[in-house]
Amino acid sequence: MRAPPTAAGTTQLANVRPGASRPAASAADQMSASALDAGVGTPAPRAHRAASTTTGSVPGADCAREVISVACREKRAAECYPHDRGMDIDIGIPIGKARRPILTYGTYPFLLVATIAVLVGTVHNGWDPDKVMGLLALGTIIVTFVVERLNPLRTEWQMTKDRLIHRDLPFIGLAVIVEQLLQVAAQYVAIHLVPPGGFGLLAKLPLIGQIIFALIATDLLWYAYHRTAHTWGSLWRFHSVHHSPSQVYVFVHQVFHPMDLFFSRFVVTLLAMSFTGISPMAAFCAIVIINLQQTVSHMNSDQRVGWLNYILIGTETHRYHHSALHRGNYSSAIPLWDQVFGTFVYRPREIPGRLGLDDPSQYPDPRKFHRTLAWPFSPSLVGTGGDEAA
Repeated sequence: MRAPPTAAGTTQLANVRPGASRPAASAADQMSASALDAGVGTPAPRAHRAASTTTGSVPGADCAREVISVACREKRAAECYPHDRGMDIDIGIPIGKARRPILTYGTYPFLLVATIAVLVGTVHNGWDPDKVMGLLALGTIIVTFVVERLNPLRTEWQMTKDRLIHRDLPFIGLAVIVEQLLQVAAQYVAIHLVPPGGFGLLAKLPLIGQIIFALIATDLLWYAYHRTAHTWGSLWRFHSVHHSPSQVYVFVHQVFHPMDLFFSRFVVTLLAMSFTGISPMAAFCAIVIINLQQTVSHMNSDQRVGWLNYILIGTETHRYHHSALHRGNYSSAIPLWDQVFGTFVYRPREIPGRLGLDDPSQYPDPRKFHRTLAWPFSPSLVGTGGDEAA
């Protein structure tokens, strides 16, 4: 994931005009592009085909058809393309037929139907929402973890013992503690400030209407925070922790800086769920759906859901948010706001060539837990991360 632009980077980019001539591609790159078009050989580096994969037109889209050298893009794609135009200059890797169609096409529908069935049962039978939420979260993690092992998308993105123990577990443990404390705080605020049955006009809507509103409102606030966290340096230093792994698998979902969790899980959720007037049951159902989407979206598994990608954020779209050279897909559960603001990307036949940070050496090594936590408060502690470290 590209860091927010610096003053120097902005000066460089100001000299590059949409549609201006670009560095000529090398002969090797041109041969690689020809090989990809023929369906053989090493995938060629290609610029983002905005016209077919994003909503709306992208200024400078004529540039996207050129073959740009690997060295140019890997060194700093932003030096060759307008940074503020939202261009994607990732090296897309084509994917072929599903190796395990039942898992590829059946996992997400199964999880979605099972989750909806449990929500219906909770509403009609009065089950304890806290227990239901915990059991659903645990069940979702178990299913997604098993499917990842049976049907991985890329072996390079798989969880390893070293990554789990030396990088992920400290963040996961801290996230569990922080989220529990934030949940207690949110419940305290809701109990003392919000009537049990909700309030205002929204409380009079049918439950399904309240749930839909909660999803739309929460994702709008999440989108605003998330996009800001990718463009404002102070917030990016917190949020970059989540992008420091150069892989995406289900446990990476919990790799966050605690301050990032405070803003995204506490402030956003409290504003959307407690202060809009919706009922606690509607808030519960919306949170369960958001949790499902956030967990599934981090799977390292070949998951294909077709048209559902335009309704719910999932694996196919969120992995491009974690691309090292791409910006987009900032939504959490539904892609509505990405579609509205032109940042939605969906490529059904490609996956990103590289995940994580564009230059990991400029960030702390995420395996150094305490240093990574301290870095946002002391930016002078520049790390020596590196791709392998992440």
